[in-house]
Amino acid sequence: MAVVTKTAGEASIVLSQLKGIVRTTYSNPPAHGARLVAKVRADEALTAAWYDELASMRDHLKSSRELYISTLEKKGVMKSAPLLRGQSGLFSFTGVSAAVPHWLRAERSVYMVDNGRLCIAAITPENVEYVCDAIGEALRVVGQ
Repeated sequence: MAVVTKTAGEASIVLSQLKGIVRTTYSNPPAHGARLVAKVRADEALTAAWYDELASMRDHLKSSRELYISTLEKKGVMKSAPLLRGQSGLFSFTGVSAAVPHWLRAERSVYMVDNGRLCIAAITPENVEYVCDAIGEALRVVGQ
């Protein structure tokens, strides 16, 4: 958001008001998520469908993680790939330096957080080779 004011004093007042709005938004999150959960949990069919979807997503993440790790191992990209097997969830901490994610974003359009956290849900059979090759190249170019 950009606000143009005539004076620095007005800018200070507007900034103060905007900070109040932001604080309220973060301190008091919307209730619609809780309402949705309550509605799903109140209906046996919706609850069963939700559990099925959770199981499907859990299986998808497990297979995506295994595909990612096995491809890293096959390509000899990361010696620590077996350590990645102990992780679970949406993300994988790769243990690479911040230079690797910077290089990957700039040179290969592969996105991971500066601390080396990679979104496992984004790994697919169609992109796993590219991602693992890019990580291998980044490690050769900038180091661990």
